[in-house]
Amino acid sequence: MIKKPKDTMAGGAVPNASGVSGRKDKGYVNPELLIADLSKPHMFRMVTYALLIHIAVILLTSIGFISLCVKYHSMRPRQVIKVLEKEEAEKKMKEDAAKVTEDAMKAAKTAAEEARKAKTAAVPENTAAAAAGAAGEQPVEKKKSKIEQEVEKTSSERPTKPSVGLDITPDLE
Repeated sequence: MIKKPKDTMAGGAVPNASGVSGRKDKGYVNPELLIADLSKPHMFRMVTYALLIHIAVILLTSIGFISLCVKYHSMRPRQVIKVLEKEEAEKKMKEDAAKVTEDAMKAAKTAAEEARKAKTAAVPENTAAAAAGAAGEQPVEKKKSKIEQEVEKTSSERPTKPSVGLDITPDLE
């Protein structure tokens, strides 16, 4: 423990307010006077209060980060959140693709049902044609549109020269 300095110094000199004794060298400072305030009990309390206030401020400003660390069990929750968001986006894309596929299948199914209904409506006409065919007559063939005729028509033309060549230079023939 630090002793309290005496009011008088060696030789009977009395220090002035700055702690400089009445000695002949003016640069002398009594070190005990400089650290006298540190030995008082209120200084320890002040440092303790300041430390507690700093800890409280740091914890309060980082409570969001601490809660994310606890929630995701990681010291780097932002990386975990990015990975989870990516997985969720991929899952949503798969669900959307499955829904589009399902809608397309429903549309195809309804189109097939409508075609079947149209065919069953046309069946009496075809049955009459089939009955006429059984009697020896040719069944009447339905006229096809131009597009259907073009689709059925095949071309006999063959290209004489390939359209996609591996040469970069043009042919010199």
